Amino acid sequence: MMENFIKLLDFLLPNGTDHNIIARKLQTTLSNPDKFLKENERMLNQSDDLLWFALIDGLLETGNAIELDWKDDISANDVEEMLKKQDHLINVDFRDNGYELEKALKDFGEQLENTPFILLQLDIESDSYVITTCKRDNFLILEKLDERFKGF
Repeated sequence: MMENFIKLLDFLLPNGTDHNIIARKLQTTLSNPDKFLKENERMLNQSDDLLWFALIDGLLETGNAIELDWKDDISANDVEEMLKKQDHLINVDFRDNGYELEKALKDFGEQLENTPFILLQLDIESDSYVITTCKRDNFLILEKLDERFKGF
């Protein structure tokens, strides 16, 4: 099971400090799930996939993903910071033009169509969206490894 999450991490962040931080978070969660549950702000329990949430929390904590609530305004700064953090040298026009978040994310995903990257949603069965990017070639592999990855 842990091997699958390391594979997911490898395709999201091939190497580097953030990869190592998240890998340690996964290992800590596996070895001490009660501690993860106690320290986590989400309303999780033992029946939840704790490694999935540890992966997501690690991506969020390192700035490699952002979480957007469906009713909140979208911050272009947050998106730009995430892209910079991931060394994506691409310019996108990401503005909330008065439409719903899902439409804004689809528009953002369309702007990435001519780049080597794709916008991903990591499903947390919530009314918020956790988004990140990955190399387009890696998306099909991620999707096969875990159906909770969805492309925009």
